[in-house]
Amino acid sequence: MKSWMQRAREASELTPAECAQALFLSVDDYLTRENNPGMLTVDELSALGPLFSGAARTIVVEGIKASLA
Repeated sequence: MKSWMQRAREASELTPAECAQALFLSVDDYLTRENNPGMLTVDELSALGPLFSGAARTIVVEGIKASLA
């Protein structure tokens, strides 16, 4: 099953390498966070925000809400 973070990245047609570069992480470290989105910091989500499409941002918000419920 895809994480909400993977769905958001794919909705924006981004590669893991592009997201990793935005966060100054290796692709492996980025993928660890993508598969465990609770590991992402607010700063990391903020850095990815400008890269994400509107649909992807909605996926992120809904993912965060679900994790808080």
